Amino acid sequence: MGLCTSPARAQVPAKVEVLGAALGACMNPGAPAARRVAACTAVLKVTNGAAGKAALLWYRTDARLIAGDHDGAIADADQAEALMPGHPDVLNAQCWSRAVANRELERARAACDLSLGMERSPAALDSRGLVGLRQGRWREAWEDYNSAFSADPSITVSLYGRGLAALALGRTAEGESDIGRASSAAEEFRRFGLTPEIMKLQPRRTPPPRPQARP
Repeated sequence: MGLCTSPARAQVPAKVEVLGAALGACMNPGAPAARRVAACTAVLKVTNGAAGKAALLWYRTDARLIAGDHDGAIADADQAEALMPGHPDVLNAQCWSRAVANRELERARAACDLSLGMERSPAALDSRGLVGLRQGRWREAWEDYNSAFSADPSITVSLYGRGLAALALGRTAEGESDIGRASSAAEEFRRFGLTPEIMKLQPRRTPPPRPQARP
């Protein structure tokens, strides 16, 4: 899903409107990732104020993830959070960037939990769903993706993620149905290294048996 499905609330200061073309490219999820990174960087150089910088860093996080610059994306998300501590959107950026990079997953989950504690947004639920897939927490991943898709059925990546989680849980027919309905999201998950074929091979995590009562 990336971050652009839930735009940051922080406003870019009006004075940077003079760089309208660069600002537009920075905020445009359809623009080439390298162009977005360069545009965000250019506008950042002339932006003052924590809110404006945090918003631009938020957009550059998304662009860097698409470009495959995971280190840069995580650094940008962390810098944005330092500028606007506790903001749900930048906390989600911290969660999402680490989930995509498949690193520091407990820290990613903690950031998503904090974001969702303030605002139960579909974007943060989707991000935590990816963390669950990365951690092999299939049931929790399914629940987060289900909640995200139920809240906003336009988020097809959440439906696809729910399908992957269902496959890992052994619910093959259900998973294949979701994946078929959300096939447009297949390439994004393939970039994450998550495919239906891989999920079908995952070990089923079942609760340990209850201890037997002594006679």
